[in-house]
Amino acid sequence: MVGDWIRDTFLPFIRRKWKLSTASTSGDRIRKHLITDFASVELQSVTRDLLQQYLEQKTSRGFSFSVVDHLRWDLRAIFRLAVQDRLLDSNPAEMLFTPPRVSKPSRRILSPEQVQQILSALSLREQLLVRLALFSGMRPGEILALQWKHVHDDHVQVVHRLYRGIIDRPKSERSNRTVALSSTTRQAIAEWRQQQNFPGPDAWVFPSATGTTPLRRDNAWRWFIAPRLKTLQLDWATFQIMRRTHATLSRQAGIDPKLVADQLGHGLGVNLDVYTVAALDKRQGAVEVLEGTLACPQS
Repeated sequence: MVGDWIRDTFLPFIRRKWKLSTASTSGDRIRKHLITDFASVELQSVTRDLLQQYLEQKTSRGFSFSVVDHLRWDLRAIFRLAVQDRLLDSNPAEMLFTPPRVSKPSRRILSPEQVQQILSALSLREQLLVRLALFSGMRPGEILALQWKHVHDDHVQVVHRLYRGIIDRPKSERSNRTVALSSTTRQAIAEWRQQQNFPGPDAWVFPSATGTTPLRRDNAWRWFIAPRLKTLQLDWATFQIMRRTHATLSRQAGIDPKLVADQLGHGLGVNLDVYTVAALDKRQGAVEVLEGTLACPQS
């Protein structure tokens, strides 16, 4: 059965290359959906149409674009291994597509005025967390995994990240990087270090209540940041939206996209295609410029 083969062969093999965070998220998704849903389906009976209908059923049941799209990639990898093991002649998942009816994730960003509202509403620690996400483009796990030895005069060094309370490797090779700090962020860091009585180099920059472990992302958001943002009706402004805001406002400010991509810790294509949202007035200006260069002179 497909479910047995995924559990007994595919997962043990693929886990050998997964990072801790991937093993958790992808493993949970595969167990919850694919192993359960295909528990009684024979491997040799699977067809492309059956798998495509499966994705469409997931769509109609209200699962998000991200979940359905990731299931598509999971199925492709699962049946690719089955082909390599000579259990199938061809991969029935190779040409699957994510159903177009799937609602795509929000592309919302913060305006400069909303950014200032948020910063004004937060205490120093939470303000610094937001500054590192908004102005330095860091992921929350990277921020919370910082130790004081990683903090320098004008930059911080990302060498690991916090994932579900466990210190893990950075998300990708590009994520292991040097992150520049603005002057106001450097000032906030200096104030926070002073409030913490100048802790040693191995101390966490954002310690939990015990002081021996870093503050966890969910606790930081649920108890300290979201309640303040809710009073401003800005509790939709997640850490991911802050990173998207960083990329988008950087582009609007005319900053070199390669600099922004390096700061965020991903490739140039991801920066432009995923994180950056082009403002309508900028796009309108662009088409006016293009039309001006292509228009034939009036006779």
